[in-house]
Amino acid sequence: MAGSSPAVTGLIQIVEPAVPNALFRRAHRALRRVGNAATYWRTFWFDFHDPQNVVEELALSLRSHLPRGAKIAGVEWWIGRMRTTNVPLEFHHDRDLALYESIGRVVHPSLSSVLFFNTVRGGSLLVTNQTLVTKKGWRLQPASATHYASVRPLPNRFALFSGALYHGVLDANDELPHGRLSGKPASVRWSIVFNWWKRAPINTRRWSESRAYRALKSD
Repeated sequence: MAGSSPAVTGLIQIVEPAVPNALFRRAHRALRRVGNAATYWRTFWFDFHDPQNVVEELALSLRSHLPRGAKIAGVEWWIGRMRTTNVPLEFHHDRDLALYESIGRVVHPSLSSVLFFNTVRGGSLLVTNQTLVTKKGWRLQPASATHYASVRPLPNRFALFSGALYHGVLDANDELPHGRLSGKPASVRWSIVFNWWKRAPINTRRWSESRAYRALKSD
């Protein structure tokens, strides 16, 4: 995208500004209208055809930042809303959860990414060089991270990394989260997660097939 500034910091590629300002402002207003209804556990699939809401418009714009030649069939997306004084997510690997739960097979997205919407206290994304080994049980390889990278949330900042890497969100002190922090709650950290896949994860559906987040509907 003209005017965008790509940078690579260790394991993460950062692009900013990620999308045109007018589109970013529309999306930010839509997220505010969604409000408390947003959760990390409600996901949707978009195959790049006939966008029905502003998030799918974002996906089409962000697609231009993917590595040239990447074979991507579509994107799984969801809204991230949290206070960094009470991070609700453990560090994890993105994967097709329904596939794993049905047959125990682990398949990761080709690429994982986050589009940030605001600045908050702490709340950095941390990505390590650890991958998941499932032979003879679960374990991380390497057992302890030997390399990692982090990126602070800033408006219209896009962070892109390998879908196989172990990652998570740091707390308001930019430390590994260990439960709710005492003191005044931090502001809400708004983001949208986009996982880019070679094929749709099992049981994902289009946003247009649901009744969720009607405030996102394209103007």
